[in-house]
Amino acid sequence: MKRIIFFLGVIFFSSLYFYGYRIGQTEQLTKLSEDYSDADKQKKAVIDLNNIAVCLTDYITDGKVLPKQDGPITEDSELFKSLVPYIPEGKNIPIKDPWGNDYLIYCGTAATGKYGISGCVSDDFLIISYGADGKKEKWLYNPSNRESGLFDIKSSSDYAKDLVDFNGNFIRAPKNYESWLDEADENETRISESHYK
Repeated sequence: MKRIIFFLGVIFFSSLYFYGYRIGQTEQLTKLSEDYSDADKQKKAVIDLNNIAVCLTDYITDGKVLPKQDGPITEDSELFKSLVPYIPEGKNIPIKDPWGNDYLIYCGTAATGKYGISGCVSDDFLIISYGADGKKEKWLYNPSNRESGLFDIKSSSDYAKDLVDFNGNFIRAPKNYESWLDEADENETRISESHYK
């Protein structure tokens, strides 16, 4: 009888320990997945901004003047409709960032004054995501040091920083953004090559 009670006690306390460990582990995994989720969203937003910038650049390269755009882009906006022929096959022009907030696009002189940018003309454009918190950051562009807006990701608060593309160049983004764009291009190449095999 003592053996049975001892055995049941071992099972009971082992299950409490295991259950408690699993709860702590689950909380830790939940926190990690939240951070990882914002990391993925930031990466996706950088790729989206780059895709939009490519369409805008191609539009300008064809000698066209960008339609007026001053803020959130919609599928009904003149800019969106003008860019449809420039969307590469298999891509799109998203109107919301991965956090569900509007992408903001300012064309021509509408970009003047945003983040301290001045002197914009008809072929200038600015594309913005306000990041994880959806709030505009109090950061200012320094034209004499274009890379001053690039940042290291050191904590979860860095996912709330704005992402800003000015005329096809990131002026506010994580320092490693170029590797994300390279990775996206490599994945796209692998996928398109697999269709022809």
